[in-house]
Amino acid sequence: MKLWQRLAAGLMAAAAFTIALLAYLGAGSDNLAVTAEVPESVIAGEAFDVTLNIENKTDSPQTIVSIGLAESLQEQGLIIEETLPDYRTVDKRSIWSEYTFAITRRPVIEPGESIPLRVTLVASRPGTVDGQLTLWLEKELQATYVAIQLQVVDE
Repeated sequence: MKLWQRLAAGLMAAAAFTIALLAYLGAGSDNLAVTAEVPESVIAGEAFDVTLNIENKTDSPQTIVSIGLAESLQEQGLIIEETLPDYRTVDKRSIWSEYTFAITRRPVIEPGESIPLRVTLVASRPGTVDGQLTLWLEKELQATYVAIQLQVVDE
């Protein structure tokens, strides 16, 4: 086999691996079942709560490390004001902001157990807000995505 043929074969293998990895990471985790209680309509500038009802579908405890707010939601004027339990740090990433819980305050969900997690948000401007919150688990490469949609109105 000539050098260019080996290089081409290597590049094709690397491309196939990259596509498989991106498909795996983009698929989302099956470890949790999450439903969101989102108000249909909120007033611009006023805080409102979204409750995430989170069920552990595995046979081992699951620890929630952080909540992500997609950049698309931020561009629509949405920010996280508070979480319960309280987040400790905010890390602005390229396509989301990650609100990380302190190690001692991270929610742990036992197998088959469900817990609520409250997120207080503020929408700064009128319009339709449509996007996803992201839950990151300890020792898990894939995230769990939660769709939210609501209407923001003036007072």
